[in-house]
Amino acid sequence: MIYLLFFGGIGYIVYRVYPAVVHQLRDLDEYLPQLVSKYQDIIYRVYESTSFLPEAVHNKIDETIASMESTVDRIIGNLIGGVTKIFDMIVILTVIPVLVFYFLKDYVRIKDYVKGFIPNKYRKFSSNLVHAVDEGLGSYIRGQLLVCLFVAITSYIVFQLLGLKYALLLAIFMGLTNIIPYFGPIIGAVPAVIIALTISGKMVIFVLIGVFVIQLIESNLLSPYIVGRSIRIHPVAIIFVLLLGGKLGGVIGMILAVPILTILNVLTKHLVILVRQN
Repeated sequence: MIYLLFFGGIGYIVYRVYPAVVHQLRDLDEYLPQLVSKYQDIIYRVYESTSFLPEAVHNKIDETIASMESTVDRIIGNLIGGVTKIFDMIVILTVIPVLVFYFLKDYVRIKDYVKGFIPNKYRKFSSNLVHAVDEGLGSYIRGQLLVCLFVAITSYIVFQLLGLKYALLLAIFMGLTNIIPYFGPIIGAVPAVIIALTISGKMVIFVLIGVFVIQLIESNLLSPYIVGRSIRIHPVAIIFVLLLGGKLGGVIGMILAVPILTILNVLTKHLVILVRQN
C-alpha cells in the first residue's frame, strides 16, 4: 500500500506537470534569442544614460558588467554541472526502492546480523545512536521537503498572478534550490528576476517583493518550526558547512552539507555521553 500510494502519487503528479514543463522549456528555448537581445538593449541604454561620464567611469562600468557576466556564467555552469550530477544520482536512487523493500521484508534478520558485530556493552549505545540519527535526519529531510513544496506552490501562485512567463519552471526551480539553506533562495530568485527584467522594471520590483514575502514567511515561520527544531545547530555552523560543501562538491555538496553536519552533531553528542559514562 505504501509503495502503491507513493509511486501512484508521484506518477500522477508527473503525468499532470510534465507536459506543462516540456511546453515551457520549448517556449523558453525559442525565447532565448529575444532574451539575449533585450539584455543587449539594456546594456546599450546603460551606456547611453552614462555617456556624459568620464572615460574612466565607463571603463569601470565595463569591468563591472564583465565581472557580472563571468559570475553568472560560472553560476550557470556550476548549476548545469550540478543538475547533471543530480540526474546521475537519480539513476542510482532508483535502486533504493528495491533495497527498502528487502530491508522492510528482512528487517529482523538484518538487525540481528548487524548486532552480531557489536559488543554487548555497546549495543544499547549503538541503538540509541541509530535512533537519534534517524529522528534528527528524518525530521530535517521531511521538514526541508515540506518547506520546498510550500515555496514552489506559493511562488507559482505569485508568478501566475503577476503574469510572469514560465511561472511553472521558475516556481519548480525556486522550490528545488530552496533545499539549500540561506543560499538557495538567492540562487532560485535569479532566473525569475532575469525574466522579469525583460518585461519591465515594475515587474522586477513586483517579483522581488513577491520572492521577499515568500522567503520571509519561509524563514521566519516555517523553517524555525519545521526544520529548525530537528537540527538545533547554530546558523554560523550551517553557513560554514554550506560554503565548504559548495567548494568540495558544488551543488550536490551544498545539498548534502547540512544532513552530514546533522549526523556528525548527533554522533558527537552521543560519543561525549559515552565518554562521560566510562
